[in-house]
Amino acid sequence: MNLKLEIRHCLPREALAKWGELEIPAKRGGQSLIEVLIALGLASILLPALLTGLVASREGKAQEAQRLQATALAQEAQEITRNVREKGWSNIPTSGGSPYHPQATGTSWSLASGAEPISQFTRKIDIADVRRDPATGNIVTSGGQIDPSTKKLVTTVAWNTPYVSQVDSILYLSRFLNNNTWIQTNQTDFDAGTHNGTKTVPTGGSPDAQVELNLASSTADYGNKFLVDPTTSGIVDMQTQFFQTGLTFTAQSPKTVKSVKLYVHTAKSSPLYKVSLQTDDGTGLPSGIPLSSGTFQPQSAGWQTINISPNVQLAAGTKYYIMVEWQSGQINNGHYISIRQSTPLNKLYPKTGATDSNANTYSYLVIGRYYPTPQNGQPIYVLEFTDNSLEGNPFNTGDQSPIRGALFQGEQFQVDSNKTISAVKLYLRKNSSSNPTDNLYLTLETTAGQKLIDNVTVMTPTQPSTSFAYYTYNLPQTQTLTTGTTYRLYLSSPGSAQTRTYEIKRDIISGVSNLNDVTYDGTNSLLTLTFNSGANWGTNGAYDWAGFYFTVQNQDTTNGDYTSQTFNAGASAAFNNITWTATTPGTTGVKFQVAIDNTSPPTNFFGPSGTSTDYFTTPSAIIPFTNVNGQYLRFRAFLTGDGFTTPTLSDVTINYSP
Repeated sequence: MNLKLEIRHCLPREALAKWGELEIPAKRGGQSLIEVLIALGLASILLPALLTGLVASREGKAQEAQRLQATALAQEAQEITRNVREKGWSNIPTSGGSPYHPQATGTSWSLASGAEPISQFTRKIDIADVRRDPATGNIVTSGGQIDPSTKKLVTTVAWNTPYVSQVDSILYLSRFLNNNTWIQTNQTDFDAGTHNGTKTVPTGGSPDAQVELNLASSTADYGNKFLVDPTTSGIVDMQTQFFQTGLTFTAQSPKTVKSVKLYVHTAKSSPLYKVSLQTDDGTGLPSGIPLSSGTFQPQSAGWQTINISPNVQLAAGTKYYIMVEWQSGQINNGHYISIRQSTPLNKLYPKTGATDSNANTYSYLVIGRYYPTPQNGQPIYVLEFTDNSLEGNPFNTGDQSPIRGALFQGEQFQVDSNKTISAVKLYLRKNSSSNPTDNLYLTLETTAGQKLIDNVTVMTPTQPSTSFAYYTYNLPQTQTLTTGTTYRLYLSSPGSAQTRTYEIKRDIISGVSNLNDVTYDGTNSLLTLTFNSGANWGTNGAYDWAGFYFTVQNQDTTNGDYTSQTFNAGASAAFNNITWTATTPGTTGVKFQVAIDNTSPPTNFFGPSGTSTDYFTTPSAIIPFTNVNGQYLRFRAFLTGDGFTTPTLSDVTINYSP
């Protein structure tokens, strides 16, 4: 009898094919038991492995189902956190607290503290700060700076059976959603801010106002106001030892004097005279104590140089006296000198036009003390310093000169800095009661021939008086004089006859040729004239056109700023960027800083680096992420002009996220 053992559904199909059927002969005696034991041994080896695989397969299917369910729970948590963020960034908890979980209250979601059990699962949300590289804005795992408008949320769903397992999901949330704007663009907006060298200007359009620099309307004069009448005089005829001459002035330079030059008006068999430099005694009189002195004995009228000893250093801005007194020799009405003065008393320093309130001339009767008599003349003197530079008034005479026919006259000059002129003032007259026979014309041109003012009529024959006076010509538009360019300003009247002309005044140095450095504007400005209607021009360094000057527009306001009113976002917000509309002609410009804080008003203004040392200059600027948070904001606009032209600011927009 043969026994047949079949193993079904336990061995793989290949094993069955290999082993087939196991036959045990019926009549082999003791072998049957051995064969049964072998079969049982093999089964004990194979069956557990097969059964374990079957169980594992069934449990794997359960684990996969749990993983899918956990993933769904994680995705649900992410969607809920997005929903929470959309209701306001403040609903996202700060980093570093306990884990959170979604919680429904009515129809609204929020994030509650702690993890939550869901059936066999535990779900939690961990919130962490995000760091960015300030230079690139890229997220970094270490270093960098915290971005307060971005959070990292890690949602974890865990379970314990059949194995301890979990699913993690990472979500980065940004605050920039449902952004709002704050716009400043009309007069009410701009008037609510603070102006510093700026102003709100209505436009009459849309927008209805803009911010501009508050350009100053002040002006200055540039030219030669120093006048010398043709008639000069001596200060006092020093015919006795009791008369002295005094010339007072204000020192312009802190330099050391080695000689004094005076113009002797009259010299008659002169005795020896002493010249000294003295200070004021505090009562308006010379101190009587020479700082330095020298002597001279002129034999004729004209310029005289008196070397003084010791050389003495002046204090700029201090009043000094040049005193001339008899020293020795016969003195009477046949033996004396007088020192020249001119009129009018300009109280100006001729080279620069600076005011010299101390300028005057005096005669002194000296009997035990000084008895002064002011002569109210313009002192004529030149100081020579040890560096060979000069200071003083060298114009010892003047004249009146015609403008007529082919004779055109004016001044050739350069400017020491760029100047924008709006008018010209001219000191002139007509030479008789009969009117000139042509208009008076003005031309301003470069010596290269470029005309800024081209032969314009500044006066008709009936306008001027026979007495000298200033007349103003307002330019139809401003003109800019630039450094490095040589200009020629001149008058002409081609149709005026010799006996019926216009006349100007001229300042003159006579008798010497080495004092041009202290004439009006030194060697930068010279009288220019032509005798052939401008075909050829000449200059004379001993002459200057007297009584002409420009009205110069002051460059008082080249910078200003405007600070906005405070904007209240209602709660802490993220201020993302600032944009603006501005017009910046020429070299003008507009730049910005912002201040953000949780207290009002914010005062720490900063630029794109988050510091006060730089500015937003591109009209669509991102506020640095490290500084965006706060409830209150102000902006400050910095306007830069050239003194004559202003930029304009039309509107400013702040973009922010609640």
